Amino acid sequence: MVLLALTAVVLVSCLATDGVQIPGSVVDLSEESRAETTEGIFLENDSVEAEIEAAEVGEVIEELDADPEQPMLAVYEPRILEEPLPEVNDRVDEVTAAFPIPNSCSPSIEEASLTCSNGTVNLSSTVIDSNGEFVPAEISADPEEIFLTSPITEDLAFPLVFTIYLAESESPELLDTAEETLAWMISEDQGPGLSQEELDAEEDELTEEAEAMGYTENKDAIGPTEAQPAVRAVAYLTEGTPTTAVPASTGRPRKVTIPSNYRYCPNTCKPKARHDYCTSPALNFWSTTRGIADFRGPCARHDMMIANTAKKKISLSTKKTQRRQGDLQFRANLQQNCRNGFYKLDQAGSKASCFAASGGYYAAVAYTTSRWNGK
Repeated sequence: MVLLALTAVVLVSCLATDGVQIPGSVVDLSEESRAETTEGIFLENDSVEAEIEAAEVGEVIEELDADPEQPMLAVYEPRILEEPLPEVNDRVDEVTAAFPIPNSCSPSIEEASLTCSNGTVNLSSTVIDSNGEFVPAEISADPEEIFLTSPITEDLAFPLVFTIYLAESESPELLDTAEETLAWMISEDQGPGLSQEELDAEEDELTEEAEAMGYTENKDAIGPTEAQPAVRAVAYLTEGTPTTAVPASTGRPRKVTIPSNYRYCPNTCKPKARHDYCTSPALNFWSTTRGIADFRGPCARHDMMIANTAKKKISLSTKKTQRRQGDLQFRANLQQNCRNGFYKLDQAGSKASCFAASGGYYAAVAYTTSRWNGK
């Protein structure tokens, strides 16, 4: 499965209430502007030095730009705001989250963008509450940091998740899809998730179609599972990291597993991307200091869906429609395994990180589907 590389560096994108995107404000580099944006509550990444975070994001931008077949989409590790303390709530009217500017990039005079060594990179200004609703946000910058500022109102559902997705300027739809997916995952976190019966039914359907299409013929031996080394898979989370980034689930959802007839044979099967779980440089696992989410099951099922659809004697339009439906199932499966891997109360911050990364993965998949030739 072809996915994009995401660095574990801090998450959330920009949009508004009711799904209407808020245009980013023109970047103001003045010291006066920076002073104004830092009034009220100020959030930053206390778990890793800003220089390291800037280097990580910059490296991912350069790696993806060097691969013409992959969309350039990166994401910061999320900043989390717990509900303001009662004694200060009456005088806190806004919150600002800070993100270091990636290496080889600088603020642009264009709205919500950076000028990087590879060209213009667009930014989201994503702020989402615990109900999965977008919160209005203004984006600004100085020579060293990007700032997301949102008002504090009585009707907000805390905690709030702040993040920034970064995408190539030629594909603005990547930002919209990524942050909308993150919002959906947060909004569905309190639901029951997929039942074992639903997961079994999906696997049965994939297996029946695969057998009919010859996918399982001459099945190779299953090789060892591998986590892709090209991606930093460990988020910077320490004991001091907020533990209620996303409301804790009421129970542990079932894990989306690898279908028994899935062919893992990246060295001998073609196309390789349909036989290697999550294609490098994407992740087979999303791991933090608090746990791990296994993405091999969702990726394997998505691989089989694409392979089955490609072999059908139907029009390209119908193939794309069926693949989009399979993409939505992939989105649900990613969310399910984030919840399965990080279901405890003290793992909630890691779950938010997993959701943010998954939003990027789904955006890359949707991007690829829209350009698919049906083969």
